[in-house]
Amino acid sequence: MPDAAKKWQLKILSTRLAGQDFAWLTLDAPPDWQSRPGQFVNIRCAQPRDDEHSARPLDDRPGAPWPRTRGLEISEPAPLVRRPVSICDLRQRPDGGRDLVLLVRIVGPGSRFLSAKRPDERLDLLGPIGNAFNLDAPGCRAWLIGGGCGIAPLVGLGRALVARGRDVTIFYGCRDAEKIPLSLPPGLGPTGSQAVPILNVPELGGAPLVVATEDGSLGVRGLVTDALQAYAAQAGWDDVALFGCGPDRMMSAVATLVEIHDLPHCQVSMENFMGCAIGVCLSCAAKIRADNPAGWVNKFVCQDGPIFEARDVIFEQKWEGCKP
Repeated sequence: MPDAAKKWQLKILSTRLAGQDFAWLTLDAPPDWQSRPGQFVNIRCAQPRDDEHSARPLDDRPGAPWPRTRGLEISEPAPLVRRPVSICDLRQRPDGGRDLVLLVRIVGPGSRFLSAKRPDERLDLLGPIGNAFNLDAPGCRAWLIGGGCGIAPLVGLGRALVARGRDVTIFYGCRDAEKIPLSLPPGLGPTGSQAVPILNVPELGGAPLVVATEDGSLGVRGLVTDALQAYAAQAGWDDVALFGCGPDRMMSAVATLVEIHDLPHCQVSMENFMGCAIGVCLSCAAKIRADNPAGWVNKFVCQDGPIFEARDVIFEQKWEGCKP
């Protein structure tokens, strides 16, 4: 069981828009911050409140506008619940400080609030939350598979595995080249059905990257699992450990490949919706295989995850596109 998360007010060092709907946020990590690849934070998407007016009751007098409050989150235009965001990386700075790096996908009012933040402002967050990837998983080669915002936890994971001497390759899938949040070298284009590693991507610390786009505008045309299979057709599946993060359907496809090729190890980071991230609202329940009459139990991504063994997860969305 991971340690209890703490509440922090962390200063923003920089923000950078990327792709069409992403933002990189770099925060000043305090000296006692401890996080591992795969964990996440839960961020309050609202301006700091005046504590003098916190927890005041609703004004329910006849004729009073509803809800009429001061200081309560429900009275604010920003969303009520916090937003879970994967920790991308924890990096040492030359001045001795450390950068806590986050990647936010801009899809609604909460993420728009985060993307609009500026340096020297502060974020109210809880963290680090959840378990972490097992860096000692067997296999000399580590293949990391991400889709959309699922690249986020793989950034720090890739760096950590490279530091341990593992042979790391990162696979990333997106709808089109313009949506990719990474700083890719100029002049890149489609590679057809051949998966070609792209080197020297700054956010990935130089780990080779294989890209797939659904429209074929960059890298392999198709899904990230198509790129993975094209790469494996040349490199083989021997001595490989898989790590993944992305939509349910993508993770289901990765789990299917694990079964097809009888791979001994595959960890996935689940992206279930969360309301509280502390195990109270129960909105992030996932079906995990169990030895009972039903064959499964509910576990909660915020408390029992977000990292699970792919073989243990019963994915709600299935993908039948993986072939031997």
